[in-house]
Amino acid sequence: MGGIGFQIWLADNVNLSEILPSLGWIETDLGFERTGLEYWARVTPPRPVFAEDIPEAIDQILPGISSLIELFSEGRSESATRLLSRSANAIAKAGHGVISDGHEAWLARGVRRAGQYPNQELR
Repeated sequence: MGGIGFQIWLADNVNLSEILPSLGWIETDLGFERTGLEYWARVTPPRPVFAEDIPEAIDQILPGISSLIELFSEGRSESATRLLSRSANAIAKAGHGVISDGHEAWLARGVRRAGQYPNQELR
C-alpha cells in the first residue's frame, strides 16, 4: 500500500510545536508522528535549503524560501490525505510557504503574494 507526501517550502521560520499538537500530532525525536487505523504519518523538522536546491516553479511562486519541511504517510487512506493536507496548509500559512506534492505547487490558503499564480508543474 503506497502513501502520500507533501513538501512545504517556507520563507519564514515556524515552531511546529505550536501548530501540530492541536491537529493530533505527537512530537518524537524524529519530528512529529501520527497513527491512524490505516496509516502512519510523519512531519520532519524544518531544514535549511540553499537557493540552488529550490525548484524553479517554487521560486517563481514565492521568492525568499529558506527551509523545507516534509510530510508523508505510509498507507493511503482518505483520513491520511485530509490530515496531511490540513497540516501542510497550517504549516505553510504559519511560515509563509508553498506546498508541493511533487507534481504541482501552490500557495497555502491565506498566504499572500503580489500577482496571481496558477498551479505550476514542477520540472
